[in-house]
Amino acid sequence: MKFDDVLESIGGFGRYQRRLYFLVCIIAIPNAVQLLQQVFHLGNREDHWCSVDEFADEVDQCYTDYRKTDPEEYRLCIDKYRNLTIPMTGESYSQCERYVFSFDTGVDVGFPVINYTIDDQHGNFSTIPCDNGWVQDRSVLVRTINSDFDLWCDRESLARISQSVYFAGVFFGSLFFGLLADWIGRFKTYFIAVLTVGISSIVNSLVPTYWAYVICRFFRCYWQYGTFEIAFVIDVSWYRFGDFYYQFRAANNDLKSDRVIDESARWLIARGRYAEAEDIIRKAAKVNQSTKKLAPNFMEQLEATAMEDDSNQGLNPLSLFRTPNLRCKTINLMFNWAVNSTVYYGLSLSTSDLGVDVYLAFFVAAAVELPAYTLAGYALIHVWQEAFSKWI
Repeated sequence: MKFDDVLESIGGFGRYQRRLYFLVCIIAIPNAVQLLQQVFHLGNREDHWCSVDEFADEVDQCYTDYRKTDPEEYRLCIDKYRNLTIPMTGESYSQCERYVFSFDTGVDVGFPVINYTIDDQHGNFSTIPCDNGWVQDRSVLVRTINSDFDLWCDRESLARISQSVYFAGVFFGSLFFGLLADWIGRFKTYFIAVLTVGISSIVNSLVPTYWAYVICRFFRCYWQYGTFEIAFVIDVSWYRFGDFYYQFRAANNDLKSDRVIDESARWLIARGRYAEAEDIIRKAAKVNQSTKKLAPNFMEQLEATAMEDDSNQGLNPLSLFRTPNLRCKTINLMFNWAVNSTVYYGLSLSTSDLGVDVYLAFFVAAAVELPAYTLAGYALIHVWQEAFSKWI
């Protein structure tokens, strides 16, 4: 008897599996939000120009008075001060230079006023690089990492570097957590990832400097990918996909639980921890109301099968390339995963470049995933599962 035979007895996607599925999905939602918020974190090169300290209060007052009530009036208000302080470069305002001013204060009708003159050398107004930070047009995005850390002009590339570092965390996290899950178990690894990603997210939101932010983003993604990867492994170890598809509609009724998530019974059996595996399998059967369908000596049969089958001994990642058949499948899956990830993240994280409202573009990009997942699941069951079952 194999573990799949036990799953068939207790239910391939019964109440126990449905409950497990939705619990890990709940944890995955905030992680997905953290991943895709980069669209709004990085912004889309919002219009910006040098800040002039003498007019900083007036620019802030524009935001207070008009940003929420009349965005167009807000833009006109801040443009008034840009016209006074920023030179033109071609047909647009400079984003990296400002005029050189001489200021003095006075009083007009009882109110303090600022008098200023632009320094003129040989008929040309003098300019200098931004020396007091930048003003960002906040009519669409109020804050981005560009505005928080002044990632403009000669520091502009640092914004994209932060995104590259983030995905470096994906790469190293996927390697680390796969090995850790095989070593200490899926259950412990999953909650280590959940705990550390929560801590790193809080720290990430409080750091005051760019490089501290980048380092925290790396480790946040490093831990975050463990939650995705191990949740997938935990779920798949308990499912028979055909049962999953046809019983999905009953899942919303099964979220009550006495324990959040159990260890993977497959992993326990592979590790020779048969007593623990039996307890979890019996618990799943009880929740699925299928205890009577279990063979009386199912655990003895599973143990005997595991003892006879020594094919799992001495396995490591290189084992995926040992035989031509397995090597072909491994390379094919790796290639497809890389292509899908590149296209998915390339499109999802670039919605702000479409030239339309960033919120609308992001919503549409997210909405099209719903029919895509539905059609993919239907095709997997009714087309590809049968067509490629022999090949797989």
